Amino acid sequence: SNPVHTRDVFVNRETVFRTVGSTRIRLNLLRSATQNLDFVLQSGFDYYSQFNMVFSPPELQFERNSDQPGHSLDGETRNLNTNLYLNVTHLFGMENKVFFRTSAGLQFENQELNNTLAEARAVTVTQTHVDQAGAVNVFQDERKQFDRGFYVQEEVDVQGKLFLTAGVRGDASSSHGDTDKFFLYPKASASLRLSQFDFWEGMESFSNEFKIRLAYGETGNSPPPEAKYISLDPRNIDGNSGVVFNTRRGNPNIKPERTKEIETGFDATLFQGKGLFEFTYYRQNISDLILTPDLPPSSGFTEEFINGGEMKTQGVEISLGATPLNRQNLRWTTRVNFYKTSSEITQLSVDPFNIGGFATFLGTYRIQVGWSPTSIVGAERNPDGSFVKLGDETPDFELGFNNRFKVGQFDLGFHLHWKKGGEVINLGKLITDLGGTTEDYDTGAASERLGLLGTKTSPYIEDGSYIKLREAYIYYTLSKKALKGLFGDNVDYLKIGVTGRNIFMITDYTGYDPEVSQFGSVPIGRSVDTIPYPSSRSFYFNLSFGL
Repeated sequence: SNPVHTRDVFVNRETVFRTVGSTRIRLNLLRSATQNLDFVLQSGFDYYSQFNMVFSPPELQFERNSDQPGHSLDGETRNLNTNLYLNVTHLFGMENKVFFRTSAGLQFENQELNNTLAEARAVTVTQTHVDQAGAVNVFQDERKQFDRGFYVQEEVDVQGKLFLTAGVRGDASSSHGDTDKFFLYPKASASLRLSQFDFWEGMESFSNEFKIRLAYGETGNSPPPEAKYISLDPRNIDGNSGVVFNTRRGNPNIKPERTKEIETGFDATLFQGKGLFEFTYYRQNISDLILTPDLPPSSGFTEEFINGGEMKTQGVEISLGATPLNRQNLRWTTRVNFYKTSSEITQLSVDPFNIGGFATFLGTYRIQVGWSPTSIVGAERNPDGSFVKLGDETPDFELGFNNRFKVGQFDLGFHLHWKKGGEVINLGKLITDLGGTTEDYDTGAASERLGLLGTKTSPYIEDGSYIKLREAYIYYTLSKKALKGLFGDNVDYLKIGVTGRNIFMITDYTGYDPEVSQFGSVPIGRSVDTIPYPSSRSFYFNLSFGL
């Protein structure tokens, strides 16, 4: 299609309204020299509404090829999240500087989503209303989820040197198969400030604060609200309105995934606060994985929700920070964050299966014991018929580089993000190959790739590494003298500035953006690129003041 014509007549309008509110009430029930008892009620809501209007007139080139040229879509999404937290906290201090903090509470969270879409095809020329068309389809997706939980926790501070925590929480949800059952998740942690002991004397000049820590905890990941139901789809049966079963079978016994994690590490402040070093190693064992394996066609369904696997994940997080300059009118702080994680399926109660993507020969993801759950496979097979691993959407590592500067009344900063590795299924290249618009089309490379379509998927698997300038900003704060000269005593402070986000990217990836995905931010399958809108570059002018 002519991109200039599309730009001029194609309409894609989106309007968003959002309101967030909260309230917090604190009531002191007991106060003395050694103990304190508080009751806290906290409640809030988040209301979100989005309205979309898309109009593709029939005169557009790509519409003329349709048997129903001209599309109009009118969509509305409303989402309401509410919560209520009731907490009691008791503080008790002993004369030997040992402090106890006991807390318990109830938590209630509700989520309600209602999404409606009216789609019109073969619209009347010059008309945009969805009722002015030859064919109209209406879709609605309504979801409700109600969660409730409780927790009990004990924290102990021993003379500011040793910190201990133990607790348990219970969660129940309307998305669980058994809505009345509370799943219990314990946790415990300990940290020790070695720098507070006598043997640390003489090392303060190198590290004035050094803490080691160890923690264990369990958490749950609830299934989606539809996992325990069999949905009904509308059908026209002999001219009458009817319904049929959806091809995905629900599981009335579905339960949440359980993650057991152990974490250890240390935090060090170096050279009297001029530097810091933080290290964390974690290992997770995840059981009762929520999977959707394929079913034989004779069952009447194509897939079902099950709890049927186990997975282990491990990784490291390292942070280095420094303040190379710290003068009266000049300050520079920098921080580097390194992340690396890997996962492996360790047990499956079903046969290995593929998930995500559009089709196996176009690239999909393999769930198989001994493999990463984000492994990419395609049409290629080994001599024994097993799949060839073509890549993994999980990156080798990620690194963030933050810098902040203060020069007189100016504040400047930027954040660089480097992602190394992580393959992308670039179906955008396949689309442009088929359309004859790929950059290397005239060299014959596109014809070679298309000739292998169906037998080799690897030509469309690319490295998704990149370096992005995530954010940069500059602010200027007016001095007290300047404020007094301009506004007298009416303004306490005034700051102006500009912030830019997603400013530039360095990558060898041939698509627009290796970070966007056809399927959004899903746990598995987020690296499929069909040329959606790339991440937007945005600039903001900021003004803040106080009276």
